[in-house]
Amino acid sequence: MTYKVDLIRLKKLMVENELEKIGNLSVKAGVDRNTLSKVLRGEQRPSSAVMDKLAKALNIPSQDIGPIFFCKELADSVSSIDSYGKEIKNVKRQSATTTIPI
Repeated sequence: MTYKVDLIRLKKLMVENELEKIGNLSVKAGVDRNTLSKVLRGEQRPSSAVMDKLAKALNIPSQDIGPIFFCKELADSVSSIDSYGKEIKNVKRQSATTTIPI
């Protein structure tokens, strides 16, 4: 079984923590900007060290870390957010690699 990162939830947490820009999250988390960019585009799975740093920087509760970084299945229809942090209902997505501009 392939696990995916729930990029929608991860990006929503970025907005909630006022870290919408990759550069800001990179500095706060101590993760290389290029690595972070690849993770957020779904091109690369984060290492355990990167997951730990992102969880701390985004204040992800321990019970939510697994579902975010090891998502077995993603819903066909989910709520999402736009680049201004406003919720968008019933956004269709095909995989965890769906990109929302931030």
